[in-house]
Amino acid sequence: MNKYNFGKNLLFAGCFLLPTSGYIGPFLILLACICGSSLQGFKALFVKKMYPLYLLSVLILISAFASPFGLQSCGGIFNWLPFFWLFWSLSVYLRDKNNIKCVAMSLVYGTIPVLIIGFSQLIFGFNESLRVFGSFIVWHLFDNGEFTGVFYNRNICAAWLAASFPFFVAAIRAETHSNENTSKSFVASLALFSVSLAMILSNSRNAIGSLIFGTLGMIADIFSVNQSISGFKFSRSSVTLFVIAVVSSFGIYLGLVHPALDALGQFFTDEYRLEIWRFGVLVASKNFLVGSGPGGFIGYVSLLSPFDKPFYHVHSLPLDLWLSYGFVALAVFLVYVFVWLFIAIRSGMLQESLFSKAWVISFLLLIIVHVTDLPYLDARINLVGWILFAGIVSCAESSALASAESSNDAFD
Repeated sequence: MNKYNFGKNLLFAGCFLLPTSGYIGPFLILLACICGSSLQGFKALFVKKMYPLYLLSVLILISAFASPFGLQSCGGIFNWLPFFWLFWSLSVYLRDKNNIKCVAMSLVYGTIPVLIIGFSQLIFGFNESLRVFGSFIVWHLFDNGEFTGVFYNRNICAAWLAASFPFFVAAIRAETHSNENTSKSFVASLALFSVSLAMILSNSRNAIGSLIFGTLGMIADIFSVNQSISGFKFSRSSVTLFVIAVVSSFGIYLGLVHPALDALGQFFTDEYRLEIWRFGVLVASKNFLVGSGPGGFIGYVSLLSPFDKPFYHVHSLPLDLWLSYGFVALAVFLVYVFVWLFIAIRSGMLQESLFSKAWVISFLLLIIVHVTDLPYLDARINLVGWILFAGIVSCAESSALASAESSNDAFD
C-alpha cells in the first residue's frame, strides 16, 4: 500500500471513530495529516489559498500576546492554528470525488453507534457515563430526558447530527435509486428516521432547524436554475417552495398564523443568549481591531460579573472571533470561507453527485449552527468542520483546473 492510500484509509478510519472516540479518531486523522503533508511537500505550503490563513494566524497571535489577561488565556489559539495545517494537509485526499463519498459514509457509519447508545440511554435510563480502557474512551450518558448520544452536551450532539444528517439523506437516496437490495433500503430508511428522531429529541433549536433546512436543501434543487436561450428553467421543487412562501405570506397578512408564530417566537427566544450577545458586542467594541485575546470573554465575565450565573463563551462564532481576535480577523475569515463556498457552488458541486451536494449542505448547516453557538470548542466538531471546508476548497480547485484544461484543449 502506497503512502496516499495509507493516508486516505487513515482518514476514513478516523472519521468513523471520531464521534465515539475523542482520542483514537483524532489520532488517526493526525497520522493522515502527516501523510498528506509529506505527499505535498514543503513548497505546497506557499500556495495562494493559504495566504489568508497565514494572515489570520498572525492576527490571532497578535491578539493572544496583546491580551490584557496575559498568556494564561492563550490556550484558545489551539482551536485555530493546528486546524489550518489540517485543512491544507487533508486537501490532497479530498480532490477525489470517490474519497468525498467515502468520508461521508464514514461519518454516517460512525454516527450509528451514537444513535444506538443515545436511544439505549433514553429507553433504559442509564445515568452513569461508560468508560472504556480506564478513561481513554468516555461515553457521556445523562438521564435528563434529552438525546445527547455519547456527547457531554446536547448542543454538541446537535452539531454532530446536523453535520451528518445530509449524508444520511444522500445514502438513502442512493439506495432508493439503485433498487438493488430492499433490505439495504430498509436499513437506510431506519437509520434516516433514527437520526431525524434523535435531532428532535435532543431538544436543541439548532438541531430542529438543521433538520428542516437540511431536508429542504437535500430534496429541493433550490440552487439549480439552468439558464437557456429561452430563459430560465426552475425545478419543480423550487416552484413548490415559492408557492408555499406566497401562501404563507398571505396567511400572515390575513392574521391566520399568529398563534403559530407566537409559539415559534417563544420557542426560539432565549433571554440569556441575547444578554450574552449584548455583553459580547460591548466587549468587542472596546477592542475593535485586535480583540481581547482567546480568553477575553471569560476574562471580562470574571472581572465584571454581569450575569447571575456563570457563562464560559459567547455562543456565537462570528462574535467570538470579533471579541477574541478583532474585527479584521473576523472579516478575513468570513470572506475567505464564503468566497470559497460561492466558488464551489458556482462550479457545480451541488449538481455533481448526491454526496457532493450533501457535503455542501452539511457545511452550510454547521455554519448556521455556529452563528448561535460554539460547538467548535469540541475538537470533534472542529475537525469535521475543517474536513468539510477542505473538501469544498479541493473540489472547487479541481473544477477550476478541469475547466482551464478544457479551455486550453479547445483553444489548441
